[in-house]
Amino acid sequence: MPRTVLTDIDWLYPCTAETSFIRNAWILVQDSTVVDLGTADRPIPESEERISLRGCIVTPGFINLHHHFFQSLTRAVLGSEKSSILTWLLALYPVWVHLDPCSMVAATRVAATELLLGGCTTSADHSYLVSDNDEELLEQEVAAARDRGLRLHLVVGAAPALEGVWRGS
Repeated sequence: MPRTVLTDIDWLYPCTAETSFIRNAWILVQDSTVVDLGTADRPIPESEERISLRGCIVTPGFINLHHHFFQSLTRAVLGSEKSSILTWLLALYPVWVHLDPCSMVAATRVAATELLLGGCTTSADHSYLVSDNDEELLEQEVAAARDRGLRLHLVVGAAPALEGVWRGS
């Protein structure tokens, strides 16, 4: 069980009712879990690794409750920008229908990296493009998010009942 101590934290926001911020803090992490924290007035615990976060503010990870990872690959498709939601969807559905497992893994890597860079550590991905709950594809998506260090909750299904309305049927 490797232990890591994050030291020299200028500002730590512990997200508690009792404390707004802690100055000059340290955090002890074991197996990806925070097990202790303190300030310079308490001895820093022994660990296998020490990382200085001098000049940093540390907060709990943000949680994103609604994302569509596959859309990260189609942000710059001509004809879909600056349009209404229905026009945008109708322009991109024909593109999204051709996304294969390799594309979905790439999209997950892009989305997970962007979320992590913004301080998000957990996300719910609404993967409504995954047909028939393709277990292999979903496992690949989960593995790609895990490889990046993002906790992922999959939500499969959402739009099929509305697609007919959008397409005029």
